[in-house]
Amino acid sequence: MNCSKSYVRRTLLTLIGVLMLSSAGLAATPDEPPLIVSDSSKTLDDLIDLALNHEYTYRKAVEGERIVSMLRASAIGQFLPGVTAGGSYRTSGKTYDAAGNLLANNNSSSSISISVSETIFAGGQRLWGLKAAKLSLDNIFLNSERSRDVLVTQVKTVFYNFLLAKENLRVQNEILQQRRESLRLAQARYATGDVIELDVMQAEIDLGTQENNVLQAQQSLKNAREALNLAVGIHLDSTFPVVGGLTPVLPNTDADQLVTTALQKRPDFKAAKNQVKINSLNVLNYTSQYVPTVSWFYSYDRSDYRKDLAQHYVVWPSITSSTTGFSLNWTIFDRFQREYNRQNAVIAKRKSVYDEFSLRQNIMANVRSEWRNLEKLDQQIKVSERNRDLARRQLELEQERYRVGASSQLNLRSAEVTRITAENDYLARVLEYFTTLATLERDLGASLEEVSR
Repeated sequence: MNCSKSYVRRTLLTLIGVLMLSSAGLAATPDEPPLIVSDSSKTLDDLIDLALNHEYTYRKAVEGERIVSMLRASAIGQFLPGVTAGGSYRTSGKTYDAAGNLLANNNSSSSISISVSETIFAGGQRLWGLKAAKLSLDNIFLNSERSRDVLVTQVKTVFYNFLLAKENLRVQNEILQQRRESLRLAQARYATGDVIELDVMQAEIDLGTQENNVLQAQQSLKNAREALNLAVGIHLDSTFPVVGGLTPVLPNTDADQLVTTALQKRPDFKAAKNQVKINSLNVLNYTSQYVPTVSWFYSYDRSDYRKDLAQHYVVWPSITSSTTGFSLNWTIFDRFQREYNRQNAVIAKRKSVYDEFSLRQNIMANVRSEWRNLEKLDQQIKVSERNRDLARRQLELEQERYRVGASSQLNLRSAEVTRITAENDYLARVLEYFTTLATLERDLGASLEEVSR
């Protein structure tokens, strides 16, 4: 009897401990997006850290990790005994016959009970369930890891957009200065009679058009700033300097190495393989329902009965009894429900295998395509950079020739258009290069620096 009481006491303490851990794991109320106004520059790594702490979509994904401790406890709890407790108290008043004679006086009864049961053998169901639970827990972290990769890609994309918007504004202001210089030259030559008034009018039109381009570039930079703040998860009115380079450097690797890395690192691909294992365990779980289960049970009761109204209910009844034993249960026929459940599990397993095959093929195709695109852009950027430098030099020469009267307004405008086209082409290819790079790293599940080491 003492051993039984000790066993019950330990079980109750275990349950209390689990409840305390659950209460301690409650999350705090989320904070509003912070407003950051600072003169200190922030790099790409700084912005990624901010996003991991504040971006609400990613924080929602991470919230799923908070249930991990209870899921783990629930899986382990399948191996622990079940405990139930109960109690009752009853009273009955005086009973009289039709003539008013007392037949029975007041009485009361009370009881307290506690029961413990443990499944000794269930055909392996608990073991398969524990293994499946561990894989499910692993998938929770893998899903968070994948959400992190997606968030980092989003931050990198808006970061490069912001840097390109800054660079574009700088180029547009530079072109604006050149337009002003062209107008000054046209006015100077018109004053000496070397050109007609149409040249001056055209230079003024070109200057006005470029002023509009500068206004558009300023607006684009403001939009890029807000998009950056939104992606990072901070207040839209946050302002701070952003620093970073826009020099493309193709990593030293190849498509086969990248595909191998992606199949090893991609969190969602790992989760897909885990899902195949989980569904295989579910098949085993439903198969094990065909074998009998063996259980052990124990119950302890205390009761009391009082006939005298003056004797009140007692907290700890005095009459005790206990029961212990074993039971065997074997479901012979359950209207084909087991067969239906098992067949569903088999189908779910086969579907998850197809999902794994499909994801593997998509990963391989996407990584190879993005790497080929990156190689192409690297070559195109080199050509665009050379064209940009030549266009700048050509414009400088045309301006000088126009100043001394050796060139026409038409040639000067043509050189200016060529310079603008070359600048826009270069910036567009640089932006495409870095956004493709960010997408490739997302699909790899790792940075290209890690792969090319």
